[in-house]
Amino acid sequence: MINTCGFCPTYTGIPLQMLLMFENSNDAWSVKINRSNYVYANRATFCMLNLPRKFNIDGLRDEDIPHPSAEFSSHFYQQDNAVRKRVESMSSLDVHPYGRENIIQLFICSKYPFYDKSGVCIGVINHAKKLTFLSIIDFFQEKTPFSLLLSPPEKLFTEKELEIIFFMIRRMSAKTIANILKISHRTVENRIQVIYGKAGVNSLTQFTKFCEEKSFDKYFPLKFMHQYSKIINLK
Repeated sequence: MINTCGFCPTYTGIPLQMLLMFENSNDAWSVKINRSNYVYANRATFCMLNLPRKFNIDGLRDEDIPHPSAEFSSHFYQQDNAVRKRVESMSSLDVHPYGRENIIQLFICSKYPFYDKSGVCIGVINHAKKLTFLSIIDFFQEKTPFSLLLSPPEKLFTEKELEIIFFMIRRMSAKTIANILKISHRTVENRIQVIYGKAGVNSLTQFTKFCEEKSFDKYFPLKFMHQYSKIINLK
């Protein structure tokens, strides 16, 4: 018998092999179906969310969880919905007061499509893994918890354009962006015009607002992961 933490799930559609993997993992794993209702969460998830051992999470949504991250429930729901519609994984960097210590910590959270026996996507599998570096917090200079997307919210821009967008919305000049990406100043300026065209705007102010509405301001290109220290020091 699997000794699940906090509740005995009434949903029986999770394969036994998957449950065994979740139960023996030190990472946080959970499953949500329907309108992002929890049907399973392992011990690590309970520890991450600082939930009592006997807390019944079955059937609840993120806004029902007694944890500071509940404030971001609409954001989490949008991610879940995107995974279900696109039937592909999505990852984010979430910074919240996690763990039994209840201190700001950084987790990389990945969501995967969850299928029923007939192959229909009915929900998402959540996998959260704690990261040990915190320099990203300094880079974004956030004073409150926040989440970052590791996958573009929409397939509107190319990978090269997304790299430029990352620095554009942080008010870096075309010349600075060119130096960072090691491409010509003219190339950056040309791509910025293409980016404006795709977004239907003609100024940085308009484009910044566009990015905030579409969540591109929360996208963090994976290729910059190893460049945190270098990026932080750029002016």
